[in-house]
Amino acid sequence: MIAAVFLGCAGLAAAIMNPALVSNTRYLSALVFLELIVASLWLYKDVFFLFLLLVFLWAGTGLPLREEMLIGRWVVLGVGAWAGVVVWLKGRHQHKFSTFHLVALFLALTAILSSTVSSAPRAAMLKGVSLFLLFLYASFGARAAFENQENRLLRILVYAFEYLTFASAIAYFVLRFEVFGNPNALGAVMGVVAIPILLWDVLTNQDKLFRTRRTLALILAGALLFRSLSRASILAAAVVVVLICLVLRERIFLARAAFVVVVALAFAGVVEPASFDRLVASVTSDVLYKGKTEQAVYASRERPWGQAVASLEQHPWFGSGFGTSENALDSSADAVASNGDHREQGSSYLALAVYLGFAGLLPFTILLILLGRKLVQTWLWVWRSGNFGHYCVPLASVVTAALIHAVFEDWLTAPGFYLCVLFWPFAFALIDFSPTPLTQPLAYAGLRRPGGTVIDPRFAPFPPRPGLERFR
Repeated sequence: MIAAVFLGCAGLAAAIMNPALVSNTRYLSALVFLELIVASLWLYKDVFFLFLLLVFLWAGTGLPLREEMLIGRWVVLGVGAWAGVVVWLKGRHQHKFSTFHLVALFLALTAILSSTVSSAPRAAMLKGVSLFLLFLYASFGARAAFENQENRLLRILVYAFEYLTFASAIAYFVLRFEVFGNPNALGAVMGVVAIPILLWDVLTNQDKLFRTRRTLALILAGALLFRSLSRASILAAAVVVVLICLVLRERIFLARAAFVVVVALAFAGVVEPASFDRLVASVTSDVLYKGKTEQAVYASRERPWGQAVASLEQHPWFGSGFGTSENALDSSADAVASNGDHREQGSSYLALAVYLGFAGLLPFTILLILLGRKLVQTWLWVWRSGNFGHYCVPLASVVTAALIHAVFEDWLTAPGFYLCVLFWPFAFALIDFSPTPLTQPLAYAGLRRPGGTVIDPRFAPFPPRPGLERFR
């Protein structure tokens, strides 16, 4: 409060002493942005995480003020990371720091130290510091935001990605405006985040109106994903959709969805066989081969992967410096990573090996093993307990899809990319707040929706409708 009053008085005094500042749109935009940062810090646990995601997402789109957001996002991340340390240390918390947090800190420090062997030490240092700030925020600020209000935050994210899907559908299908610019970026948002979160809500929501609306959003997200022609995003979404349906015991839903798709394709083939043949040929050429039918399916990945391996052979132990590589390709239309401020290696795992070498790859491997172990425990817990409405389901879904997607795209350690800023807080939250594995199913008073899914009322994503059966 004191800081807000001080900034307001300082701005008023500056406007009186120099009226030209008031008429300058750049200065006014900076002042408004500063006020938004102060307001989000004032409500740190409630809105700062969403504000951070919005700023990074805005910086990755073609909307106005994009250039200002490209600079402002680092201010928001830095302020939020250190403010999160203060907020966390001031409170009393149930969850303590674990081996996962220690390994993440060691990985960030390794990225910073890698600047000493880089051909561009300043760039490598700045990229390493940005990764450190992201891990710092995920370790303190994001944990403070998730603690004791996980369901509320997930509900807000469901609304956010529902509205984002509708807005993106209008922009791409009606206005013909490519908001995300890069097709792979559109595919990453829809396939890695929007579809898993919306599908979970469709399968667990008790309200018919909300379930119908989210079903429409889910269909539009699938259409946007197909429009992106991003093979990595389609693969990640497909694997997670099947996994969610199997773990949530929604095999009938999965079979119905597959049946509808098959019937629609068969009907199209009977009514318009020529158009259907052109569609199949177009999909095969564009999705599988990216227009290069004479080459292998992943021919578009051979060049960046080959150059990454060549760079790793030159610097096998300590790498070429975080975020820098002598043989890497510049960011192109096929790159997802970091909106042009990161070099494309074709795989997040291969990229980190190039940047940090085998010595730096060790903590990252340990980090992935710990995260993979927690994912297996979480999915087993959901399967055994039947607690499908628990917030750990969308967290585990997004993290699983992201890890699959990162095999083919270089963004997992690119803090400038908004998906990276979302992934790591989700991963840290999953480590802290997901339940422990159970050997026996839970016995509890559950809610049963018409499709048969049983939901623990304590973790229902929305208040149940009156009259629902409350016991199995």
